[in-house]
Amino acid sequence: GIPVMLKLFNDPSINRRLTANSFGNIGPGAKEAVPALIAALVDEDQSLRMFSARALKKIGTPDALEAVKAYTDKGGRM
Repeated sequence: GIPVMLKLFNDPSINRRLTANSFGNIGPGAKEAVPALIAALVDEDQSLRMFSARALKKIGTPDALEAVKAYTDKGGRM
């Protein structure tokens, strides 16, 4: 489930963008991933930032949406 996916998301040898996208596809059920996805919004990989922002928007918790707003307000792309 989500805990295993979080391990994958935090493993730099894994395609983290695909894992972020999977969290988004799960939606609100992936709320455990919100802190890791928020942290990814400052990653050096622009694609990972974009996938993480999209996932946060789909998860939709208040803290996820607040992070997406802050990210886009600073010019982050979705």
